Amino acid sequence: MTPPSSRDRAGGAGGATAHRPFSRVVTLASCGSTNTELLERRRAQPQQWPHLSVLRAEDQRAGRGRLDREWVTPPGQALTASLLLEPDRPLPQWPTLSLVAALAVVRALRGRGLDAAVKWPNDVIVRSQARLEVPGWGRARKVAGILAQVVPAPTAGNGAQALVLGIGVNCEQREFPVPWATSLAACGAPIRPATMLGLIGIELTALLGRWRSRGFVDLRAAVTEALDTLGQRVEVQEAGARVVGDVVGLEESGSLVLRRLDGRRHSLTSGDVSRVRRAEREAPGSDGES
Repeated sequence: MTPPSSRDRAGGAGGATAHRPFSRVVTLASCGSTNTELLERRRAQPQQWPHLSVLRAEDQRAGRGRLDREWVTPPGQALTASLLLEPDRPLPQWPTLSLVAALAVVRALRGRGLDAAVKWPNDVIVRSQARLEVPGWGRARKVAGILAQVVPAPTAGNGAQALVLGIGVNCEQREFPVPWATSLAACGAPIRPATMLGLIGIELTALLGRWRSRGFVDLRAAVTEALDTLGQRVEVQEAGARVVGDVVGLEESGSLVLRRLDGRRHSLTSGDVSRVRRAEREAPGSDGES
């Protein structure tokens, strides 16, 4: 864990202050992973990291995404932050919070005029920002990612089980390590990372209030509407098999629902969803699974 005396900055050296709508925001000059750092701090001092605390790094050197994929950005050019949530609902419902967070990012970006959408299960993309199509992505480009990790309840019993929600948004980059990535600046809407955090916080706290009251059932329609692939034909690699179908919606669990080419419904709990190109959609003889 990073020593607080040397690297924390929140309204003063080594201190902390409330930043609406969050209960606490601490900014580090650098760290390995904000999720890992916040997990460790919550375990060590649960009372110091209440619901809606935020740990942010200006330079995250060992960021990770889903499936432990590396996520690296130049210092100061991206929002790299982790939020501490006490969901106050049964643990099996917590996975839907990644979709809730993605919806918050989408709404924040739409409020700045960008055509943003949710790429299930935990990414945010901006549509129609590129002339060239990338296989599996079309003209959409990834601008943000979400990573949720559960914090076990302290053995001493002086703190509730919690969730760390990592949010990364490409803000000011102009160069990208993969062809399907973009940034707000590249899309013509530059936003400073600290400003982006506040915009997301406003949207997320409102959505969390609804989720804590009624669960994902109250937000499923809004997330479904924001899906980039709703009504589109996609393919997913699942347990070594290629599943092809049209996206028709979400279940209350957050699972993605496909209508396969043979008409059967197929529910996905995880997997990388790729768009099927027009030539592949029109190819004869595909039975949707191989």
